[in-house]
Amino acid sequence: MRAYWNKYKGLNLNERCYLILKDDAAGSRWLEAASHLTQPENVTTFRGGFNERKPEPAPAPVRLRGEDIRNKTNPSVAGLMARRALEIPSANPNAYDLAAAGEMGLKLAAWDAQAAGPVLKSLSQRCATVMNYSGAGMGGGAGEAGPGPGAGRRPRGL
Repeated sequence: MRAYWNKYKGLNLNERCYLILKDDAAGSRWLEAASHLTQPENVTTFRGGFNERKPEPAPAPVRLRGEDIRNKTNPSVAGLMARRALEIPSANPNAYDLAAAGEMGLKLAAWDAQAAGPVLKSLSQRCATVMNYSGAGMGGGAGEAGPGPGAGRRPRGL
C-alpha cells in the first residue's frame, strides 16, 4: 500500500490510470484503469459492481471520466489501450486471456472508435482461430436466447 501511494501520490485518478496503462508490469490492473477512463460521467459504480446511471442530458453527449487526459501523447491513451488489448504475455503465451483482450478492445472502442477498428478486427481473427483449433463454441450460453435487438446489424465504424 505504501509503495502504491509513493508511486502515485499527488496524481489524480485519471493520471494514475494513465500510468497504470503505461506500466508493463501492471497487467492485472490495465482493464481496471481502462474501465475507469471510459466510464460515462453519468454512471456511478458502487462496491460489488452495482451501477447507477443518471439520466443523460439531451442532446449533449455524455463525457467519459478520462476526458481530461484524452490529449496525452507519447503514448496516447488509445495507443496504450490498443497495445494492451493485443499484447500476448511473452513469458507464457498460454496465459493470454482472449476475453480480457476483447473487453479492453471494447473499452478502446468507447474511447476512440476509429482506433478500435483494426484492434477489434485482429481480436476477432484471434477468437476465430482459437475456436477453430480448440473446437470450442462461443461458450457462456452465447446465442441461446436467440437474436437480440441488434441482430444482423453491423456496429457503426467497424
